[in-house]
Amino acid sequence: MVRTYNTCRSLLVATLLAGTATSALAQSDNSLMLDEIIVTAQRREQSLQTTAVAVTALTPEALGDLQITTAEDLSAIVPGLTLMPVTASRSTLQVGLRGGSEQSGGLVTSESAVAFYVDDVYRGRLAGSNLELADIERIEVLRGPQGTLYGRNSFSGAVKVVTRTPGEDEWAEVSAGIGSYNQYQASASFGGDLIDDALGISLSAMFRDQDGYVYNEALDKDVFGQRSMALRGKLHFYGREGLKATLTVTRTTDDNDGPANLIPVTWAGTYPTQAANAVSTKDAIPRAGSRYVSLSTTDPDGYTNQTAVSLDITAEWGDVTVRSISAFVGTDDGFTFDLSGGIRDPGGSYRPNGLVREGDSQTDQYSQEIQFQGDGLDGKFNWITGLYYFREENFQVLNDVLVLGPGFSLPVLPQTIDSTTDSYAAFVQGTYAIDDRLSLTGGLRYTKDKKKLDGTIQDYLPFAPGPTPQLVPVVRRPSFSSWSPKIGVDYKLNDDLFAYATVSRGFKAGGFNGLAVASPVVFGTVYDPQTVWAYEGGLKATMLQGRLRANLSVFRNDLYDLQQTEQVAAGSYAIRNIGNARVDGAELELTLKAAEGLDLFANLSVMDNTYKSKNPLSDSATSGAKHLPLVSPWSLQTGFTYETPRFWQDQARLRLSASYQYQDDYYSTVANLIKTDMVGLVNGSVALVSDNDSWSLTLAGKNLTNESYFTTAPSNSAIAVAEPRTWTLTAGYRF
Repeated sequence: MVRTYNTCRSLLVATLLAGTATSALAQSDNSLMLDEIIVTAQRREQSLQTTAVAVTALTPEALGDLQITTAEDLSAIVPGLTLMPVTASRSTLQVGLRGGSEQSGGLVTSESAVAFYVDDVYRGRLAGSNLELADIERIEVLRGPQGTLYGRNSFSGAVKVVTRTPGEDEWAEVSAGIGSYNQYQASASFGGDLIDDALGISLSAMFRDQDGYVYNEALDKDVFGQRSMALRGKLHFYGREGLKATLTVTRTTDDNDGPANLIPVTWAGTYPTQAANAVSTKDAIPRAGSRYVSLSTTDPDGYTNQTAVSLDITAEWGDVTVRSISAFVGTDDGFTFDLSGGIRDPGGSYRPNGLVREGDSQTDQYSQEIQFQGDGLDGKFNWITGLYYFREENFQVLNDVLVLGPGFSLPVLPQTIDSTTDSYAAFVQGTYAIDDRLSLTGGLRYTKDKKKLDGTIQDYLPFAPGPTPQLVPVVRRPSFSSWSPKIGVDYKLNDDLFAYATVSRGFKAGGFNGLAVASPVVFGTVYDPQTVWAYEGGLKATMLQGRLRANLSVFRNDLYDLQQTEQVAAGSYAIRNIGNARVDGAELELTLKAAEGLDLFANLSVMDNTYKSKNPLSDSATSGAKHLPLVSPWSLQTGFTYETPRFWQDQARLRLSASYQYQDDYYSTVANLIKTDMVGLVNGSVALVSDNDSWSLTLAGKNLTNESYFTTAPSNSAIAVAEPRTWTLTAGYRF
């Protein structure tokens, strides 16, 4: 903790010193200023530099330069954010941010600690959360609890994806490209007025296909390939003063021939049973002799199909703005994987070496939000209030087989999960400007979740002769409620220096344990809600005549009844309330326009975490673990974009981009038995662009130094391997 606060103090001093620095940059032309970024982090338009929330905001240009094409790529630019695919599917993410995490997102019973929104519609399922980011207007990643304005499961943050909305401006764009592992991709987008100054329309489409980067020796084919398609249509009515309406329809499909990029391994030495003698992923020895060879006879398969429809209506009612957001999201998701990665017996035959799971699910989500927003007291008081309703209906079937040795397997009767969630909330928040510089904010949200589970599961695993196993019903009807307050103060020290401090509470409801194998007790155990009290102070500075933006946040999160996934029986995992913990940290984001055409950035995150108390029955307690999973002591991201002067008779220019990211080692599981050893990654691109941006040709690469490394260890027999070096060559044209 001392190290963290010393680092925070050093970051604060460095930021303040930069604000008073005198250099050649400060004397430069005022035209070389960073563009202002407008965000809606507090449900109204504000400048990024006067928003009292830690926000990373990304424009379409930044997304392109940094090669952020999926939600998973956001961890390469957002301080302290960990995103990676789960075991079940490449289109489903596990998430870690400021101590909140979720690692089993392939189940309909799992809910994220970080809320995902697309066009202000909450996405309740982590299945499909690894969004293909096409035709995006802006992405905002809010760090820290957003319990008052966003509510549901925004326990430690929220990711907001804002897609492009048609209006008076017209556009038409196409692109196509090829890449490593037989990748080919194409996209198209157009938008404009269908009825002049009244009704806008837009359509966008994206397709990408890529072969796998791992060879399955048992099946004699490459696996972990992926095929994705996304279609989106929008109608935007804005032809009547005081009334706007946007209808959005989206269809996405994702098919892959390997949802889990798991490589079978043994360990250099004895696999630990205590955190004190934990192993590192660099100690893992691939059973096939290569990190890119799998041995499973299970033919991997996965799919996620999602349809989303939303209607967003805004109307002026006197001095009050009324907004209605109605939405439906339907998700079909399935997977087949071998958790062990397979094994080759001495005789040369192949087989799984543990749990083989197949799952199919269907989820229908309905939501309705009503907002009322306005100003009062001669414009000094800005307020927003509203009501929110969310309903989710889930059905999932899981088929499991436990393979425990040559010729010894235990097929398990199908487990069914039929669950429903009804969530109700009311919220209010207001900001009062005491004067031109000082403002106070207060907010409160009440949430009530009612959940139902009607499931069936096999009653036991027959390791010895006995009665024939049977399916037994499991029925639960829990409900959870919480108040989520927020208070804050912000102060404009001058026109370029903004400071804020907040205290807020986050809440994530309890739920059911679907990751059970022939264990009605595990399946029927309901875990309790988790909460967080978050204390944050921030400083946002614009310096060097608008050429440098420096945003610093310092936080403390006190986590109570923390929910974490633990192994509790043969093949069974359960989310338990493992105890109370504290996470202290600081995050610094720097952006500098160093010269005409040259932009630099650097982001730094430091975190320290400790348990305040533990459930004595938890894995964390019995193994002697000291750290939360998916929490890195520090991470760094830095890079540049440089655009050359015009050449080729002033018809073209080059745009060069490069970035470096490093995340310190972290633990994959709450038991702290395996530490994930990370590496530094270099990405880069060079683009030939026309003078008027009408055409471009871009060569881009990720992991340019071809680092070979494991990312996470869901079990002691197999580890997920990261993608090696990849490249793409893309041509684009704007009409």
